[in-house]
Amino acid sequence: MDTLNRECLHQIHQSARLLSKKANEALVAYDLYMSQWTVLFCLDTFGPKTQKDIWTYLNVEAPTITRTVTRLEANGWVKRVQGKDKRENLIVMTDDAKARFE
Repeated sequence: MDTLNRECLHQIHQSARLLSKKANEALVAYDLYMSQWTVLFCLDTFGPKTQKDIWTYLNVEAPTITRTVTRLEANGWVKRVQGKDKRENLIVMTDDAKARFE
């Protein structure tokens, strides 16, 4: 990798870290982290989704979404509802979460 590409990659990484830090600082008032907000954004934008749909869309590993959804559920942001298939659970924003998300 040449010097220009390395420096560009470094700047992108530093910018992403700064944006994430600033977002987390803004979200602290809602007891959320950016990783949790991205799940809520996905649900708000596309409606109820399975955990697999969420981790596929966000391009993260399944255990990460499982932990994140569990925390969001414990804090009243989402709930799990049975899908058409009894083996499938959908993740749905609560009514309170929809109002707070705006």
